[in-house]
Amino acid sequence: ESSAASDVYKRQVQSCGNQEGKNVESAAGHDNSDGHHDSDKNHGQSSDSHSNVAKTGKDELIKDYLELKNALTKDDEKKASKIAGKMVETIQGFDSAPYTESQQSEIKDILETSLEHSEHIAKSPIAHQREHFKDLSVDMIDLISITGNSTMLYQQYCPMYDNKKGASWLSADSNIENPYYGSKMLSCGKVEKEYK
Repeated sequence: ESSAASDVYKRQVQSCGNQEGKNVESAAGHDNSDGHHDSDKNHGQSSDSHSNVAKTGKDELIKDYLELKNALTKDDEKKASKIAGKMVETIQGFDSAPYTESQQSEIKDILETSLEHSEHIAKSPIAHQREHFKDLSVDMIDLISITGNSTMLYQQYCPMYDNKKGASWLSADSNIENPYYGSKMLSCGKVEKEYK
C-alpha cells in the first residue's frame, strides 16, 4: 500500500508545473459571473458599522494575505489562524473611498467574500484553511486587478490541488512555495503572471 501511495505521490510531483498550456483565468478583468462573490450573509461592510475600526488599504490587506500564505507553506495551522483573524480586522477597516463608485461596488463584493473566507480560516483545521485560501486567493487577485499593487507580486499556480482542478495564489517572491501542499510538495507550481 505504501508503494502505491508513493507511486501516486511521484506522479503528482512529476506532473506538477508541467502543464505549460494550462489556461488560468486572467485577473485582467474581474468576472463575477460564476458567483464566487455572491454572499447571502451581511458581514457589516456598511461604513457606519465599523466606525471604530482603523482605516486600512490594499497594502495592509496584501501584507496580511502574504503572511497567511507563508504560514500555510510552513504547515503552521495556529499561525494561519492568528493571521486570518488579523485579516478580518484589516478587511473590516478597508477604505474604498479612493476608488470610483463602480470600483467600490466590485471591491465591496470582493471584501464580503474575503471576510467570510478569513473568518473560516481563523477557526478551521489546516485542510479547511487551505480550501478557503484557494477562494481567498481568487479574491486577492481580483482585488489587485482593481486597486493595483505597490510592490512586485507573482501569481503562481499549482495544477495538482483540488483533485487536479488547480489553484492560484499570490507571492512576493518568484520562488515557488506552495501553500496548498506545504512540506508535502513545497515546490509544486509555476509563475503564471507578474504584477509590477
